[in-house]
Formats: sequence, structure tokens, C-alpha cells
Amino acid sequence: MKKHKPARASKGFTLIEAMMAMVILAVAASGILVSFAAAASVQTEAQRRIIASRLAADKIEHLASLDFAVLESVYVGKTVTESAGMLTDSTGSLITGNAYAGLSRTVSCEYVTVAGVKLIWMTVDVTYHGTPAAHLSTLIGDKYKH
Repeated sequence: MKKHKPARASKGFTLIEAMMAMVILAVAASGILVSFAAAASVQTEAQRRIIASRLAADKIEHLASLDFAVLESVYVGKTVTESAGMLTDSTGSLITGNAYAGLSRTVSCEYVTVAGVKLIWMTVDVTYHGTPAAHLSTLIGDKYKH
């Protein structure tokens, strides 16, 4: 009878074992990285919507502070659009910065009569490269007439 030599003990990984471990690690890492990329995209969109909401609120605040007659003559029945580089805050100061690139703001006003009182229905829309980002509306009345 022949005696078999005992198999020698393995002192490391074979090349195939190492490659399989690297493939498994790469698949697991790619799953994690995809979720980080998606989270970054969602965060960017949320920041853009916050900025758009502030732009809309600033414009409504500015217009609400104007005299009713000025609103009637300048805005009622018209649509006024401000693009990046022309955007202003509630004090009328020009807004600059990379965060505002691609944003535009449109103001439209029309008359509304409620219980015999003439009001202005003001709508401010903010878009990012043509995609809606914020929409705010309010009613404004003549504070000196009533």
C-alpha cells in the first residue's frame, strides 16, 4: 500500500481567492457609493428649492411694501421676469453668487374683487433652468383705502 503524503498546510490565499474577495468588496463598495451620490443629488435639489423659496418670498415682501398705485401701474396685467444677474432682494439690491445661477423669477399680478373690495392677486414663480422650483401667491389690498 502506498502512503499518501499529507497535504501541506496553506499559508496564504491563492490568486483566485484574492481576486474573488476583491470582486465582492468592489460590489459592496459600489452599492454604498451609489447611495452617497443619490444623497448628494437630493441635498443639492433641496438647497436649490430653499434658495428659490427665499427669492419668491423676498419679491413678495418687496412688492407688498410698495404703494398700491405703483403695483397697479407697474405689475397688474403684466408678467415681469428676472433672470440670473438681474435678481434683486427685498431691498432692491442685486443678488449675486453661483448659488443663483440658472434661477429666474416671474411675477404676475391681476385684480380680484372680494366682497366688493378690489385686491391684487400676486403670484411669484421661481424656476431653475425652466423647471419649477418655487411658487408663492398672496393677496394685497390698498392699505390706505379701507
